[in-house]
Amino acid sequence: MSTNIFNTERLLFTPAIPESNAIPIIFAFPNEYTVGITSLGYQIVWATLAMRSDLQVSRLFTDINEPLPQETELFGFSVSWELDYVNIFNILESLEIPIRAKNRSAKNYPIIFGGGPVLTANPEPFADFLM
Repeated sequence: MSTNIFNTERLLFTPAIPESNAIPIIFAFPNEYTVGITSLGYQIVWATLAMRSDLQVSRLFTDINEPLPQETELFGFSVSWELDYVNIFNILESLEIPIRAKNRSAKNYPIIFGGGPVLTANPEPFADFLM
């Protein structure tokens, strides 16, 4: 997946330079870049995380991503539409992360979390998959 589009972005904030012991995080939007980057909620959370030097944040969309850390400790999703549920499963499978939380051990896999309008309105359908 190409990262060229990230080089042409004009940011309205200054990302912090991650410290050497920064916590590696993937913050994903389970849809294409052009859809996800227009989400103000996604942008606010990403900017809030990226301005912290104790975090190393990598963004991931279904069609493009920034370089991803080898050992991610946290993996977040911002979910705006119910139809993106299947994209979350596809992303996890592509990164060889078990879909169900009960199949992940704390030592080998990141903590998976989510937010956004869909999960705020009805988190129960994802209870078995997040954490």
